[in-house]
Amino acid sequence: DEWSEEEASLDEWSEEGEVNEYSLENWIEEGEDELVGLGEWEEIGGDGAFYLSDEVKIPEVIQKKISFEDGYPIISSVSKDRFVVKMKANGNAIVYFGVFPIGVTTPQAISIAEGFPDETPIVKGSANLEKDKEARFTVSNLSMETSYMIYLVLENEDEILQESVLGIEVRTRKDYRYTGPAYGGEYEVDIEFLQEVDNIDIFGLDAETGQEQNIMKFVNVGGDVLNVNPKWLKFEYKVIGKDASSKTLYLPKSSISSRISWEDIHKAGAVFGKEIQIGEQKYKVRLIKGGTSQEGSSEWNDLYYGIHEMNYYDWGVNYTNEDLEIGRGQGKAIWTQDEIITKRKVIRGFIDVNTFGTNSSFNVLKDYGWRPILEEIP
Repeated sequence: DEWSEEEASLDEWSEEGEVNEYSLENWIEEGEDELVGLGEWEEIGGDGAFYLSDEVKIPEVIQKKISFEDGYPIISSVSKDRFVVKMKANGNAIVYFGVFPIGVTTPQAISIAEGFPDETPIVKGSANLEKDKEARFTVSNLSMETSYMIYLVLENEDEILQESVLGIEVRTRKDYRYTGPAYGGEYEVDIEFLQEVDNIDIFGLDAETGQEQNIMKFVNVGGDVLNVNPKWLKFEYKVIGKDASSKTLYLPKSSISSRISWEDIHKAGAVFGKEIQIGEQKYKVRLIKGGTSQEGSSEWNDLYYGIHEMNYYDWGVNYTNEDLEIGRGQGKAIWTQDEIITKRKVIRGFIDVNTFGTNSSFNVLKDYGWRPILEEIP
């Protein structure tokens, strides 16, 4: 066939003629979307499959279209005024985003990337993504119990934008707050349940291994490990007229370990408070205060009763025993700080959320669990 120096598809390729009598700048292999330079071609395998000879150099990596990995973005940790967006892309990229009220026309990709020159989002920003690594950012300063749309678009290293814009609807939660007499009426408290928090958002990644860190790296009390990467429940807790400032507390939704005695926890310094540091933030790791009776005032009652479906405080956070892993079974009888008589420590959470009992601080049974509080140190 007669050859030209124009671009051609492989369907037009022929083995007729002298290969070196023509040059072709770019070939597109149909079905592969790969753009390569043409030197001397050799046929392998038939069916239109070709490769370049050793004398011809081509890029080792052919650029793919930038996109989010399957299952991403993920919306998490939704509270009354903020939420977290988790992202992962198939290449290094920048993600641009904007948050709008429901009902706004979807913005164009170029508008998002340029910072919305003709639109006014409630929140806007960008974040750098590394290939195959999860990144996250927090969208804050939102209104309670309100629906929003967050629009996102990726830009690859060659500053090429995705053609399509991704939109996700998010609704913030109600204000889960209680101010008034503590359970039992012995003091006034101001308690707010903020949100569930992923373990990685507190402990981060290990700088050397890149693996998710957990509390056992900082405080190891022994026993049988149950769940080192639980979800954590975040609260703001203030005793009115007593504490100068509110405390930020985190409670795990499940026990970390079981088959452990109160004395084991005490030896690790984690009954009344062991200070640890994660990144820039310091925490006190301690046991929850279980009170001296089922109906008396205690941290356990103030916090767990507010989020349980029994609705003692009518917060509307209807966690069940199953959600909180409370009841009969391994690690579900939770050691607390308090003592009724010498060496008999208070246990909460077995059978039901309001169950109260005591046992010897030296007893080691599979039902006894370690469920520590993390208290932020300002």
